[in-house]
Amino acid sequence: MGNRTIIIAQSGQPGAGSEVTNREAIILDSIKSRHWPGKTMARRVASAVRALFKWMAQTGRDELDKLTLADIREHYIARMRSVSYAKSIRYGMKLAFRYLADSGYIGIDCNAIFSLKVATRHRLLPAMPPEDIAKLLESIDRNTPRGKRDYAFILIGAAFGLRCCDIATLRLGDMDWRYGTISIVQSKTGLPAILPLLEGVGEALKDYILNAREKCSSDFVFVASDGTGRCIPRGTIQKAFTLSVAVERPQSRSRPFNCDA
Repeated sequence: MGNRTIIIAQSGQPGAGSEVTNREAIILDSIKSRHWPGKTMARRVASAVRALFKWMAQTGRDELDKLTLADIREHYIARMRSVSYAKSIRYGMKLAFRYLADSGYIGIDCNAIFSLKVATRHRLLPAMPPEDIAKLLESIDRNTPRGKRDYAFILIGAAFGLRCCDIATLRLGDMDWRYGTISIVQSKTGLPAILPLLEGVGEALKDYILNAREKCSSDFVFVASDGTGRCIPRGTIQKAFTLSVAVERPQSRSRPFNCDA
């Protein structure tokens, strides 16, 4: 596959920045000339290829055929976080990488990556008004182990609107500190999702895990206090929210997290 090696132009050389390299132009021309089932499919694939080359230039990846699954996953997550409408972008990326693999430009099958659901820029709606979130969190005494625990899971609920059952069953292995993500399979729907490990959420989790979490071999992040290593009951999460601060419970999407599941 040596003839398929693609070098990305370095900054300061001809073709750097947003300009299209000769090899990228060849790929885009081949996409344009190929017969696609739908009228917009070629545009989606070409857009995904342009985004890939731009990301490679920005992150210092020089050769397309040397991309690893981890590289493609990182690009996919970054792209999903930057868009509002993930479904069409995801579909375009899936088609583009299938085309690149079938054409010999990459030598790995990365199809499974695109089944992961990533929280997009506008999909995570504020679960509560900012002032209510602030009141809720400020009411928690973070000097105690229980306070550190409650602060961490309430902050997760406020940030992502997760169901209580998904917070309760969150595992240490679900958190990828290197890539800054939390990967879960939603209990109610069975669908996977990747959430950004926001700075405040990450710091709260670290504080709880390192300084307050019960010492045990359990993989659950929030463990019960009975020494069994089981996950914390979801009713504990519901009660902690209800008692943390005297604010009117918002309805539907305004809840800090779904307390009904």
